[in-house]
Amino acid sequence: MVIIGERINTSRKDIFEAVEKRDVRFIQEEAKKQIDAGASMLDINAGMMLEKEPECLEWLVKVIQDVVDVALSLDSSNPIAIERALNVHRGQALINSISLESNRYKQMIKLVMEYKSSVVGLCLDDKGFPKSSRERLDNTSKLLDKLMEDGVDLSVIYLDPLICPLSTDYNAGKIILETIRNGEGFRSGNEEKKKRN
Repeated sequence: MVIIGERINTSRKDIFEAVEKRDVRFIQEEAKKQIDAGASMLDINAGMMLEKEPECLEWLVKVIQDVVDVALSLDSSNPIAIERALNVHRGQALINSISLESNRYKQMIKLVMEYKSSVVGLCLDDKGFPKSSRERLDNTSKLLDKLMEDGVDLSVIYLDPLICPLSTDYNAGKIILETIRNGEGFRSGNEEKKKRN
């Protein structure tokens, strides 16, 4: 099981301020606390830094990997920020994330392949957020096929079924449970596909 610590996110006021002030000690302590609590990987997000996101994400990678020896999940939709971070990351990073959205896929697949990273796959397509379990599963199947056709190994793909809070949709709990239950065969089905190819 991979446990990802997600506290180093500039949407949190204290993290935003620490990144803005380049407070190395604060960020490193936050990283160490999460590892000590059992995280096997850390997610880092500098999206709230807006135009400064690329340099901030790069800085976070350097600062964090100076004190903890774990892979980092680079959480951004900005390919420039992801590439800056990948250039300084030690070991195999996790790109968070790729989807079936045409533009996003084209931008991120290049980075996944060039840097041999692992990747989080979102079940989004150009139509937007899937409303039903069936749409999520269809998108997931298409995304897995596309990634594998482009040479990404199944073992480095992590799927995000897009869990929504019940406060946004009272059916959200039922939808996600159906998605997980009905999606159990995807991995074995795709492993078989991989063997045939």
